Amino acid sequence: MKSIYKFSVLIFVLICGAWVEGYTQTGTLKGKIIDSKTQEAIIGANVVIDGTTTGASTDLDGNFNIKAIPAGTYNVVISFLSYKTKKMEGILIESGKISVLNTDIEEDVENLGEVVIVSERETGSEISVIEELKQAEQVAVGVSSEQIAKTQDKDASQVIKRIPGVTIVDERFVMVRGLSERYNAVLLNGVLTPSSEVDVKAFSFNIIPSNTIDRMFIYKSGAPELPGEFAGGIIKIFTKNIPDENFTSLSISSSYRLGTTGHNMQMYQGSSTDFLGFDNGTRQLPNNFPSLLTNVSNAQRAEASRTLSNNWTLSPQQALPDLSLNFSMGRRFKWGNTRVANLTAVTYSNSRQIANIERFRYQVFDPSIQRSPQIFRFNDYMSEQTVRIGIMHNWTFSVNAKTKIEFRNLFNQTGIKEGVFRTGSEAVNNFDVQNYALRYESRSIYTGQVAGQHELKDGKSNLDWTLGFSFTNRREPDYRRYRTQTPSGSGNDFRVSLPPGASLFDNARFFSNLNETVFTGALNYESRIRFRGSDDNPIKLRAGFYVERKDRDFTARWMALGIANISTFDNSLTSPSIQQMFDPQNINAVTGFSLQEGTLPRDRYTASNTLVAAYLGAFMPLSDKLNIAFGLRIEHNIQLLNSADQGGTPININNTITSPLPSINISYNLNERMLLRGAYCLSINRPEFRELAPFLYYDFNFETNIIGNPRLKTPSIQNADLRWEFYPREGELISFGVFYKRFENPIEMRTIITGGNAQQFDFINAIAAQNFGAEVEIRQGFLESGSKFIRDLTFTFNASWIQSSVDLGAAAVVQDRNRPMMNQSPFIVNTGLFYNNRESKFQATILYNV
Repeated sequence: MKSIYKFSVLIFVLICGAWVEGYTQTGTLKGKIIDSKTQEAIIGANVVIDGTTTGASTDLDGNFNIKAIPAGTYNVVISFLSYKTKKMEGILIESGKISVLNTDIEEDVENLGEVVIVSERETGSEISVIEELKQAEQVAVGVSSEQIAKTQDKDASQVIKRIPGVTIVDERFVMVRGLSERYNAVLLNGVLTPSSEVDVKAFSFNIIPSNTIDRMFIYKSGAPELPGEFAGGIIKIFTKNIPDENFTSLSISSSYRLGTTGHNMQMYQGSSTDFLGFDNGTRQLPNNFPSLLTNVSNAQRAEASRTLSNNWTLSPQQALPDLSLNFSMGRRFKWGNTRVANLTAVTYSNSRQIANIERFRYQVFDPSIQRSPQIFRFNDYMSEQTVRIGIMHNWTFSVNAKTKIEFRNLFNQTGIKEGVFRTGSEAVNNFDVQNYALRYESRSIYTGQVAGQHELKDGKSNLDWTLGFSFTNRREPDYRRYRTQTPSGSGNDFRVSLPPGASLFDNARFFSNLNETVFTGALNYESRIRFRGSDDNPIKLRAGFYVERKDRDFTARWMALGIANISTFDNSLTSPSIQQMFDPQNINAVTGFSLQEGTLPRDRYTASNTLVAAYLGAFMPLSDKLNIAFGLRIEHNIQLLNSADQGGTPININNTITSPLPSINISYNLNERMLLRGAYCLSINRPEFRELAPFLYYDFNFETNIIGNPRLKTPSIQNADLRWEFYPREGELISFGVFYKRFENPIEMRTIITGGNAQQFDFINAIAAQNFGAEVEIRQGFLESGSKFIRDLTFTFNASWIQSSVDLGAAAVVQDRNRPMMNQSPFIVNTGLFYNNRESKFQATILYNV
């Protein structure tokens, strides 16, 4: 930790020195270009220092900004299609100062034919993203497609790790400012994404290929136009929609994974379509399988047992190198007077991972022996193969300069095949164990959106709308678990554990299926009003609404092979080999084995969530330096869930709550390059369906049971931020911020005391919690260096220090009442050095993350 600190201080000092040196040598030229006749802004005019390639193009307001110009006197050339080129002579650039050039250009009537000028805002470059962060009204951080290309990250799960204050677990559980995935909202092109998990609120970031991302932002303070359910951050992912030019790209790559490739995985025979990310039905229950085994005769139950595959063993398979294929295509053309663009991307990956995991569990501390007695010690040899297919297909129709319609589609298919071989000992039962798990999970996610953007009232107001639909299916077909045991140190053969009835972990077969559909609609309106006679920093008035309807259906079923009739059972059938023991000829209702149904009424639920939100907001430039954005968002939410308890008593949940959510963001410009931000907002955090449902899930890997709590309440969070930002040169940034959050009734997991090895958790509302910390970010270029090699380098660094505490209250039994919040990391560090030689197209990257 000390070495990291020293390294960070050294880098900070060196970079600050580079900035100081740069400012003593260069200046900035900025200004505005307008039409000499209409006095309207010229969009896309080229402003270039004569005799050089240094220059800039004017933005939507006609403004330009050329930075890092060596001190001196220059001629400036202004040009634009269908306008006369204009040269401004004797423009003085002074060290460390800003020179202003406001002028007009004259239309070239003599040479003017039929010309149509269409501007497209560049959004994915590093410069444009940093400019967008600078102009943002909230506390925000982001990453551009330009920077993504430098890191060579493959998908959004790798990209998001480069953003300050962000960590990601298992490629889908995002933590922002040390807060777990439940406190973070994810929007894809402005629409909330569906969750890909049964148990938690999570989005599979790995389904979005990095080459389809235009930019990614995380808003860490609230605003009326943003969702009110967050505490860590609101993650906005924007995919590309208009290619710069027609292109077709195909790439195939392979990689060697240290500790996996060439090693033996412990895996089992699956289906013939596993390589495509889904099961072809091999693992599914047969169509004629009884709906409930307890409702059929013993003979029928035995017959049904024989219809399932007798595939219980893991066998060694050599791990091949990872494989990745990427195809992308972009097209742009005209359809009548409408400009049309299409972007298609297809990705395929097949990766393998071997992990050796040690797991320990202890009883509560025993004062008499001054230690915590051990419950078990396990060593897991986990082998996992993951196949992903992703398809993105987007269309953009630019009807005219003021109207754009988009049709976006994203589909992902993921299949995860897993084998676990566990060895170790159970001290409580005095057994040595060899346990096994054979698991497969498939996820299918489709998200479709139709969106429109419209410019109204001569560019003084904007209207945008989105209609969305998403579908998620998640299956766990035939998740098999079984245990073999022998007395510790005996040297005897391991014997299959035979349960007296249905079991979740002895010869168990578990099936689950989840379907979820989401319909969304959003409308946003913004009007800009001139303030103090200028269009540069207008008053902005905003209003809009968001509606969402989510429906989920979840079913689980589990059963276990055991002795069919204890009084007539043939003991000679027991064998060290589970394959031999459960051979179909040994499945019968009298002397052999049979499936025992364990499914309970609580193992299924249906749920729905209806959210209606509306907001009003405003941005007010109180002076040249002081800006304030404020507003109120009201969210009315109806959450319904229908299930039953273990005995079949119906459980019907109706959580209806209306939440007024105020927010305010204040920024003060200390000078042209430096500003201060302060923010406050009130937000909420609704329980997830899985947290409310009484369903109990057994996790073999962690040897835990997880059960929901129908009595959960909706927590509220107060959020405060303060941040200093410095923009030394175009595309560069340094920032430092602090934050504080206060939670009322936060939802936390609690340990429940039960018998046996399996630890049980449920969800409760703690009394209160707090979260606070500090963040720093640096993005530095070296354009002022005399060395071409140094000029091609870019340095990034960000770090976060985070502390939290939660008070569980009287619900804390055999655990600390006060502890850090779930999954909170005390610090995060990301740094990278990028080399990019545009002439040779050679790139090199050094990255560090902890």
